Amino acid sequence: MRKVKLGRHIALCVLLACFLGGCGAHASLAPQLGHDDVVRVGHQSITKAMLAHWTAVEAVLTFSDDLERPPPSGLVPDPPAYKNCIRYMSKTSPNAPYLTVADLKSQCEGKYYSVRTHILEILISYAWMHEEAAALHVSVSLQAIEDTIRLEHATKAGLRRLLAATGESEADERYVIEGKLLVGELEGVVSSKSGLTSQQRAEISGSYPSVVTARWKKRTNCRTGYVEVDCMQYHP
Repeated sequence: MRKVKLGRHIALCVLLACFLGGCGAHASLAPQLGHDDVVRVGHQSITKAMLAHWTAVEAVLTFSDDLERPPPSGLVPDPPAYKNCIRYMSKTSPNAPYLTVADLKSQCEGKYYSVRTHILEILISYAWMHEEAAALHVSVSLQAIEDTIRLEHATKAGLRRLLAATGESEADERYVIEGKLLVGELEGVVSSKSGLTSQQRAEISGSYPSVVTARWKKRTNCRTGYVEVDCMQYHP
């Protein structure tokens, strides 16, 4: 899963966020967390089950050397005991003979939280894009999504093998592709607005995600234990 790059071009963010109506009092209102939510952005929820699913997917993409077949047991860290991960690390880590079970567990924990934090950032950025698209009445057609999937995967069999290896579904793949396509659609909508100079239009290209950051970070409510850099509760 390829993360939308979210650069922080502050001056442009402020200009376009206000231009799009993001400077009103309602922009600071944070949505309430549901019982199973770890993050809530507007109408978008990231639940515990959703985060667990995508954490496993990202772990395979990060640690597997072979995306043609399902990963070995333990490659994906399995909290809280990490039994399978410890067993896997004891066989594959070059330093395994010199490590205790506690050391191996610590490594598994490190891998798990690193991957979870990374994928949570990705999921939040996708939630931002979907909320921004809804606010501007922008959408991506199913046909465009299917066409992009065909362009990115040579054969349906190859796609099926990849999904089987990562644990993704076809719906997951569509979700990823939709998020990528929305970025381009949103950039097009903003750059077509009147009142922007040619220099400002040029600056927008490739940087629209930073505008979305300025608009939605203040409305990204994260549960304690899941706070990361894109959450409203985050303080450096």
